Amino acid sequence: MAAPSYTLLVAVFFTATFIAPLITVDAGTVTFVLDYKLVYGNGFVIAGNTSTLGNWTPANAPLMQLAAGSESYWLLSVSIDAGTYFEFKPVKVIFSTKQVLEWYYGNNLNLTVPSKQNATTVYITWNGSGLSSVVA
Repeated sequence: MAAPSYTLLVAVFFTATFIAPLITVDAGTVTFVLDYKLVYGNGFVIAGNTSTLGNWTPANAPLMQLAAGSESYWLLSVSIDAGTYFEFKPVKVIFSTKQVLEWYYGNNLNLTVPSKQNATTVYITWNGSGLSSVVA
């Protein structure tokens, strides 16, 4: 009886182990900045239509953090694939539980991550007036 052929199995293993990790999608860092003083114990999340931003579920969205030494300067940096269009809003929450206190007023904000940039900074005004600026 002839021995079974393992050539295909070895080829699949080799491809998955050694070649697939070399295939990457450029990701950019998107930093959200929001300047707004909150009552102690409250905070912000950035909720949006991507898994990175919780798929519009604030409990799954990443928390913004206060900048060192600041009482009102909130920051969040996330990695999102270059060329990705996404929509988002800041949401005021109870920091410890992410219970929603207030959604950002107005339309969803949106951004397409630049394909040739490593970092994009999004400055948000907490009053429903939209983005104050985007620096790519």
